[in-house]
Amino acid sequence: LGLVEAGGGATGAVCDRCGDALVATVYAAASGAYALCPACALPASTKPGTTTTRRASSVALDIGARRLWLSEDVQFLGNSAGIKEESLELVAQLAAVLRDHPNIERVRLEGHTNSRCGLGCDGTSTCSNATCHKHFGKSGGAVAFSLGRAEAVANAVAARGVDRGRLECVGLAGSRLLVDDTEGDENHKNRRVEVHLDDL
Repeated sequence: LGLVEAGGGATGAVCDRCGDALVATVYAAASGAYALCPACALPASTKPGTTTTRRASSVALDIGARRLWLSEDVQFLGNSAGIKEESLELVAQLAAVLRDHPNIERVRLEGHTNSRCGLGCDGTSTCSNATCHKHFGKSGGAVAFSLGRAEAVANAVAARGVDRGRLECVGLAGSRLLVDDTEGDENHKNRRVEVHLDDL
C-alpha cells in the first residue's frame, strides 16, 4: 500500500514493522491499516554484496509539503529502458498512491542519465563523447534515452490503473548530475527517474 505522512504518533503507538515508538513523523497506509516510522518507511535499498534483508519498497506522500518520496530509485536493465523486476514493487506502490489520491492531477517524471551530455544531445548529430555515442547514438541521443526511461515508468504506472494523462515525462539527459564523477563508484546515482508533483 502507498504511504502518507500522517504527523506524530499517538501516545503508546509503535511502528508496525520494527516496534519502535512513533514519536515524530509517521507514515501510514492510505487505508489506515498500518503505520511506520521514517526508518522503516523510507530507506529500502541496501548496498550490493551485503547480507542485510532488503526492506519492502514504499512511497510516502506529504500533501502539505507537496512532496513525494520513493524509498529507492527505479532500477533499469543495463543501457535500456527495461525496468528491473526488483523495482516493480516500487512502481506498484507509486501507482497505489496516485490511485488513492486523484486530487494529484499531474505528476512529472524526469529521466536522467549518467553522462555529461546536456539537453543538446538529441541524436541529430554525432556525439563527441564516444561512450555516450555508443550507448545513446542509436536511440536519439541521451535526451531521448532518458525520456524513454521516464516513459517506461509512466507506462508501468498506467498499467496499474493510473490515467496516463496524469503523467508527464521529460528527458533531461545528464543536465542535472547528482554525482560529478561519471566514472566513479557512485555514478549509478545519476541513472534515475525522479517523480515530482506538478499539481494538487
